[in-house]
Amino acid sequence: MEEYRAFSNWPYGIGAGGVVFRRIKDRVEVLILWRNDPEGKTFHLPKGTLHHDETLENCARREVEEESGASTEIVGYLGAHTRAFKYTKNGADLDINKTVHYFAMEFREFSRKHDNEHDGTEWLPIDDARKILAESEGGRKEEFIIIDRLKDFFKLAA
Repeated sequence: MEEYRAFSNWPYGIGAGGVVFRRIKDRVEVLILWRNDPEGKTFHLPKGTLHHDETLENCARREVEEESGASTEIVGYLGAHTRAFKYTKNGADLDINKTVHYFAMEFREFSRKHDNEHDGTEWLPIDDARKILAESEGGRKEEFIIIDRLKDFFKLAA
């Protein structure tokens, strides 16, 4: 096992990701990932599983660049979010408990094409990003909470 991924005999996973943002004049925009699923278009923040040989920060940078193509600079820590959910693999239902650490990540440039895990990326004003994450998949992933934390982070930094 080279990463902190949950398996059938161990349900705990650790990951990292970020909220990629840019400032356009007097507003903040957030980069959201989307994919076309059988149930419709779903939206996500970039994140992924921590490898044994990397820090949370390096995992977040790697996953953000792989999934969005964006090169970023970490400017703050937004805390962790733990989610318990059921996952079906090879016909077996697994109870998963995954903790993802999130960072505020300022956009620098698109350094590469994103991987095929998502169908595309979209820049949205911060409040629109929160709304679409809350509505996507019925808010099951609760990633809108991380957008709220980014808004609080900006208030503290002002």
